[in-house]
Amino acid sequence: MNLPFDFPEDASELFDLAMKQLKLGDIDGAANVLFRSLQIEERHATFFELAKLKFQKLDYPAAHYDVTRSIEMSRALNLDPCVSEPYFKLLAEIQPLLDAKVEMDAAVERLAKEGDLHGLFQIFNLAKFESAMMKIARPSLRMILKDDPGDKAASKIGGWPILPDDASWPANAAGVPLAFLCRIDLSSLAGTRFSELTNQLSGFLSFFYDAVEQPVAGGHKDRSGWKVLFTPPGVRLCYPEEPEELDDDCVFKPYSVTFEEELTFPQDDCNPKPEMTIEEASRFYSLCCAWYGRHSFENHRLFGCPQLSQDGWELECQLAAEGISHKEFAEFDPQVAEKFTEGLNDWILLLQLDSFYDAAIWWQNGAKLCFCIRRDDLAAGDFDKIWPVVY
Repeated sequence: MNLPFDFPEDASELFDLAMKQLKLGDIDGAANVLFRSLQIEERHATFFELAKLKFQKLDYPAAHYDVTRSIEMSRALNLDPCVSEPYFKLLAEIQPLLDAKVEMDAAVERLAKEGDLHGLFQIFNLAKFESAMMKIARPSLRMILKDDPGDKAASKIGGWPILPDDASWPANAAGVPLAFLCRIDLSSLAGTRFSELTNQLSGFLSFFYDAVEQPVAGGHKDRSGWKVLFTPPGVRLCYPEEPEELDDDCVFKPYSVTFEEELTFPQDDCNPKPEMTIEEASRFYSLCCAWYGRHSFENHRLFGCPQLSQDGWELECQLAAEGISHKEFAEFDPQVAEKFTEGLNDWILLLQLDSFYDAAIWWQNGAKLCFCIRRDDLAAGDFDKIWPVVY
């Protein structure tokens, strides 16, 4: 049912409208109208109907709150017990499920903090997928952040860059200075499996980006909206002067970075995954949220699989690198398109920098900024062939 452009301003009329939507099967629309009705006037029956909808969606904490409000209001109004009887019946259904959810949430949090990935597959009833998912899991280096007011850390997010004394601050095509995002000390990779990816390079990587325009692969062919500088060891370094045109909003709070190895799971179509039902896929998503969220809400990392809100980042980079538009690709002969997509697995994540409120780093709609590169280009140290995506 399509909602009217102008909602009624009467709580009773809104309640009646929500009931009509429920008869038509529009659960989400009914929930929105019930919520609007409560904003105008709180009623026990409205809370009860909203509780039933949230119970259907397995949102037990919210359903528990709403049905409890129904009971409280009916008691305050001294209503006949037969009115509130359905409220108590619903509460009796919700309570054990809510208790079980609270217990499970606590167990999930404990397993995640202990790094027990096997235990998470068990508790989410996904044990039959564990072996297959572990085979396609990719290791990453999770970036663990700590306040660094002195801005002295070798690897860091935010703060001020340290550049070769003959290097200039990177700027875009219009001459506007790029924001300094982070610096990675490649010696942190020494002795790990990741040093092979970088061909055992040593030195520093400094990441710069146009944090205002936020360009992405495919939309900015001049590549001037981002820059990754490689500084080899033994080079004379200095703190560059602040460019006059640098926006104050593009200087971020400094955090020191340490690294911890963490497995990541692909979420795109470039990697074959076991078939899951919608419900199983939902549980696996919850497993990943618990796993990635055990350190912090933000997911900053080197390598591994990006945690993006949509698929297609490899294709985005492949098209940009080859100078092909999405429209042109859509017109490819199927055999040509299939041949073109064979190279998608060559792309890897180099850096994922999440939106980070505390550091005043915020990408489009709270998304993640990922710098991506082909394996061969990374091994050759060709950082001019990096492409960013923001999903």
